[in-house]
Amino acid sequence: MSSCPPAGTVANIRRMIRWLKQQLQTTPNGRSLPLNYRAAAVLLPLYEQNGRFHLLYTRRTDLLPTHKGQVAFPGGKLNGHEETAVAAALRETHEEVGILPHDVEVLGCLEPVETNYGRFVVTPVVGRIPWPYPLQINRAEVATTFGVPLPWLLNPANIDYQAEHRYTFRPYAGETIWGLTGWITTNFLQLLQPAVNEIED
Repeated sequence: MSSCPPAGTVANIRRMIRWLKQQLQTTPNGRSLPLNYRAAAVLLPLYEQNGRFHLLYTRRTDLLPTHKGQVAFPGGKLNGHEETAVAAALRETHEEVGILPHDVEVLGCLEPVETNYGRFVVTPVVGRIPWPYPLQINRAEVATTFGVPLPWLLNPANIDYQAEHRYTFRPYAGETIWGLTGWITTNFLQLLQPAVNEIED
Protein backbone atom coordinates (compact mmCIF):
# COMPACT_ATOMS: atom_id res chain seq x y z
CA MET A 1 0.00 0.00 0.00
CA SER A 2 1.33 3.46 -0.90
CA SER A 3 2.33 5.73 2.00
CA CYS A 4 2.06 8.90 -0.10
CA PRO A 5 -0.20 11.65 1.29
CA PRO A 6 -3.48 12.37 -0.53
CA ALA A 7 -3.28 14.42 -3.72
CA GLY A 8 -5.03 17.35 -2.05
CA THR A 9 -2.43 17.39 0.71
CA VAL A 10 0.41 17.36 -1.81
CA ALA A 11 -1.21 20.27 -3.66
CA ASN A 12 -1.53 22.25 -0.42
CA ILE A 13 2.11 21.61 0.45
CA ARG A 14 3.18 22.86 -2.97
CA ARG A 15 0.99 25.96 -2.60
CA MET A 16 2.52 26.67 0.80
CA ILE A 17 6.06 26.40 -0.58
CA ARG A 18 5.20 28.70 -3.50
CA TRP A 19 3.68 31.22 -1.07
CA LEU A 20 6.76 31.23 1.13
CA LYS A 21 9.09 31.71 -1.83
CA GLN A 22 7.00 34.69 -2.94
CA GLN A 23 6.73 36.31 0.50
CA LEU A 24 10.20 35.73 1.93
CA GLN A 25 13.12 37.95 1.04
CA THR A 26 15.48 36.46 -1.52
CA THR A 27 18.36 38.07 0.32
CA PRO A 28 18.26 39.53 3.83
CA ASN A 29 17.85 43.21 4.46
CA GLY A 30 21.20 44.86 3.77
CA ARG A 31 20.86 47.57 6.45
CA SER A 32 23.95 48.47 8.43
CA LEU A 33 24.35 47.05 11.92
CA PRO A 34 23.71 49.31 14.91
CA LEU A 35 26.82 50.35 16.81
CA ASN A 36 28.37 47.48 18.79
CA TYR A 37 25.93 44.93 17.36
CA ARG A 38 27.03 41.73 15.62
CA ALA A 39 25.39 39.82 12.77
CA ALA A 40 23.99 36.32 13.32
CA ALA A 41 21.64 33.97 11.52
CA VAL A 42 19.43 31.00 12.34
CA LEU A 43 17.76 28.37 10.19
CA LEU A 44 14.07 27.56 10.50
CA PRO A 45 14.16 23.94 9.27
CA LEU A 46 10.79 23.15 7.74
CA TYR A 47 9.87 19.55 7.00
CA GLU A 48 6.80 17.57 5.97
CA GLN A 49 5.58 14.54 7.89
CA ASN A 50 2.22 12.81 7.51
CA GLY A 51 0.90 15.58 5.30
CA ARG A 52 1.75 18.40 7.74
CA PHE A 53 4.64 20.81 7.94
CA HIS A 54 6.73 20.90 11.10
CA LEU A 55 9.46 23.20 12.39
CA LEU A 56 12.57 21.58 13.81
CA TYR A 57 13.89 23.04 17.07
CA THR A 58 16.88 22.28 19.26
CA ARG A 59 17.36 22.55 23.00
CA ARG A 60 20.76 23.85 24.00
CA THR A 61 22.84 21.94 26.52
CA ASP A 62 23.37 23.12 30.08
CA LEU A 63 27.11 23.30 29.38
CA LEU A 64 26.99 26.35 27.12
CA PRO A 65 27.98 29.75 28.58
CA THR A 66 24.82 31.52 27.34
CA HIS A 67 21.16 30.56 26.85
CA LYS A 68 21.85 27.20 28.46
CA GLY A 69 18.95 24.75 28.34
CA GLN A 70 16.83 27.01 26.12
CA VAL A 71 14.90 26.02 23.00
CA ALA A 72 16.45 27.49 19.87
CA PHE A 73 16.82 27.27 16.13
CA PRO A 74 20.24 26.13 14.90
CA GLY A 75 22.42 29.12 14.12
CA GLY A 76 25.11 31.48 15.28
CA LYS A 77 27.39 34.40 14.44
CA LEU A 78 28.55 35.24 10.92
CA ASN A 79 32.23 34.58 10.30
CA GLY A 80 33.32 38.01 9.14
CA HIS A 81 31.69 40.42 6.74
CA GLU A 82 32.22 38.15 3.75
CA GLU A 83 29.91 35.39 5.02
CA THR A 84 26.21 35.75 4.18
CA ALA A 85 23.38 35.08 6.62
CA VAL A 86 22.28 32.09 4.52
CA ALA A 87 25.78 30.61 4.52
CA ALA A 88 26.12 31.12 8.28
CA ALA A 89 22.73 29.53 9.01
CA LEU A 90 23.56 26.48 6.87
CA ARG A 91 27.06 26.15 8.34
CA GLU A 92 25.85 26.34 11.93
CA THR A 93 22.99 23.92 11.23
CA HIS A 94 25.47 21.40 9.85
CA GLU A 95 27.74 21.86 12.86
CA GLU A 96 24.92 21.54 15.40
CA VAL A 97 22.64 18.84 14.00
CA GLY A 98 24.42 17.41 10.95
CA ILE A 99 22.10 18.61 8.18
CA LEU A 100 24.21 19.04 5.04
CA PRO A 101 23.88 22.46 3.37
CA HIS A 102 23.04 20.93 -0.02
CA ASP A 103 20.12 19.07 1.58
CA VAL A 104 18.43 22.37 2.50
CA GLU A 105 16.12 24.06 0.00
CA VAL A 106 16.48 27.70 1.03
CA LEU A 107 13.09 29.41 0.64
CA GLY A 108 14.15 32.89 1.74
CA CYS A 109 14.70 35.12 4.76
CA LEU A 110 12.52 36.88 7.30
CA GLU A 111 13.21 40.43 8.42
CA PRO A 112 16.21 40.52 10.77
CA VAL A 113 15.46 41.01 14.45
CA GLU A 114 17.54 42.84 17.04
CA THR A 115 18.20 41.38 20.44
CA ASN A 116 19.76 43.44 23.20
CA TYR A 117 21.06 40.32 24.95
CA GLY A 118 24.49 39.87 23.42
CA ARG A 119 23.72 42.71 20.97
CA PHE A 120 22.95 40.70 17.86
CA VAL A 121 20.98 41.36 14.69
CA VAL A 122 19.67 37.92 13.76
CA THR A 123 18.51 36.99 10.26
CA PRO A 124 16.07 34.05 10.22
CA VAL A 125 16.53 31.86 7.14
CA VAL A 126 13.69 29.51 6.19
CA GLY A 127 14.72 26.22 4.58
CA ARG A 128 12.93 23.02 3.67
CA ILE A 129 14.68 19.78 4.62
CA PRO A 130 13.94 16.16 3.62
CA TRP A 131 12.39 13.98 6.29
CA PRO A 132 13.15 11.64 7.95
CA TYR A 133 16.74 12.82 8.16
CA PRO A 134 19.75 11.14 9.84
CA LEU A 135 20.53 13.96 12.28
CA GLN A 136 23.97 13.94 13.87
CA ILE A 137 23.66 16.00 17.03
CA ASN A 138 26.68 17.87 18.38
CA ARG A 139 26.30 16.95 22.06
CA ALA A 140 28.60 19.77 23.13
CA GLU A 141 25.96 22.28 21.99
CA VAL A 142 22.64 20.49 21.54
CA ALA A 143 20.86 18.39 24.15
CA THR A 144 18.00 17.29 21.90
CA THR A 145 15.94 18.13 18.82
CA PHE A 146 12.18 18.03 18.37
CA GLY A 147 9.63 18.95 15.72
CA VAL A 148 6.42 20.92 16.26
CA PRO A 149 3.54 20.76 13.72
CA LEU A 150 2.63 24.11 12.19
CA PRO A 151 -1.10 23.58 12.96
CA TRP A 152 -0.18 23.39 16.66
CA LEU A 153 1.93 26.55 16.47
CA LEU A 154 -0.81 28.39 14.55
CA ASN A 155 -3.47 27.53 17.14
CA PRO A 156 -4.01 30.64 19.36
CA ALA A 157 -4.86 28.32 22.25
CA ASN A 158 -1.21 27.32 22.39
CA ILE A 159 0.04 30.85 23.10
CA ASP A 160 0.77 31.37 26.81
CA TYR A 161 -0.63 34.85 27.34
CA GLN A 162 0.01 34.63 31.09
CA ALA A 163 3.74 34.04 30.69
CA GLU A 164 6.25 36.50 32.07
CA HIS A 165 7.97 36.79 28.69
CA ARG A 166 6.36 37.77 25.39
CA TYR A 167 6.16 35.29 22.51
CA THR A 168 5.91 32.29 24.82
CA PHE A 169 4.10 29.14 23.71
CA ARG A 170 2.59 26.53 25.95
CA PRO A 171 4.82 23.47 26.42
CA TYR A 172 4.89 20.99 23.55
CA ALA A 173 6.17 17.51 24.43
CA GLY A 174 7.70 19.06 27.54
CA GLU A 175 9.57 21.80 25.62
CA THR A 176 8.79 25.54 25.87
CA ILE A 177 9.39 27.93 22.96
CA TRP A 178 9.93 31.48 24.18
CA GLY A 179 12.20 34.51 23.99
CA LEU A 180 13.97 35.25 20.72
CA THR A 181 13.02 31.84 19.31
CA GLY A 182 9.36 32.50 20.16
CA TRP A 183 9.60 35.94 18.55
CA ILE A 184 11.07 34.56 15.32
CA THR A 185 8.49 31.75 15.31
CA THR A 186 5.67 34.27 15.73
CA ASN A 187 6.98 36.43 12.87
CA PHE A 188 7.11 33.36 10.63
CA LEU A 189 3.57 32.33 11.57
CA GLN A 190 2.22 35.83 10.89
CA LEU A 191 3.71 35.72 7.40
CA LEU A 192 2.32 32.23 6.85
CA GLN A 193 -1.23 32.84 8.15
CA PRO A 194 -2.71 34.30 4.91
CA ALA A 195 -1.59 31.23 2.96
CA VAL A 196 -3.12 28.96 5.61
CA ASN A 197 -6.41 30.89 5.44
CA GLU A 198 -6.45 30.61 1.64
CA ILE A 199 -5.89 26.85 1.75
CA GLU A 200 -8.55 26.36 4.42
CA ASP A 201 -11.06 28.40 2.41
